[in-house]
Amino acid sequence: MIEKRRDFFNFLLGNGKQKKTSFFPLPPYNADRSLFEKFCMECQKYCIRACDKVCQKGILRDYNGIPTVDFDIDGCKLCGECAKECPHGVLKEENKSNWNFVVSIDELRCLGYQKTMCYTCKEVCQGVLGNQKAIEFVGVFYPIINENCIGCGFCVRVCPTKAIIIKEKNV
Repeated sequence: MIEKRRDFFNFLLGNGKQKKTSFFPLPPYNADRSLFEKFCMECQKYCIRACDKVCQKGILRDYNGIPTVDFDIDGCKLCGECAKECPHGVLKEENKSNWNFVVSIDELRCLGYQKTMCYTCKEVCQGVLGNQKAIEFVGVFYPIINENCIGCGFCVRVCPTKAIIIKEKNV
């Protein structure tokens, strides 16, 4: 009974795992999202193997035949190896990091918005892929994600309260 009550309060406070939805982040370097269903279902998933080989913790996973990104494992280094290995042109390096999502901060979960100093997201953002400075703080507490965000997802993994979320981009 206590465990059920704790789970209920964690859900209300946003401390539990994010709800699973039908939205899944697709790999970068894609321009036409319809190509995933057209070609990836029968593919040998060379992109996933390339990601596993290049990164110690490959972040691409097969979900019902389509490669998706799992930011709970790590962030994307945007190395382009997945695009180089794609035999069908679903992923093309010249498309840059064309993600199917945007990154945002859930203010109710964020420690900063609760007046607790936490710069975990800012520190990882400035240490990955150069000095992007995509996460700024307004005053001491309030983080915002600005237009410099490249969608690498390193901040998603390190946030202690899972306050950094990805939402499907309206195309």
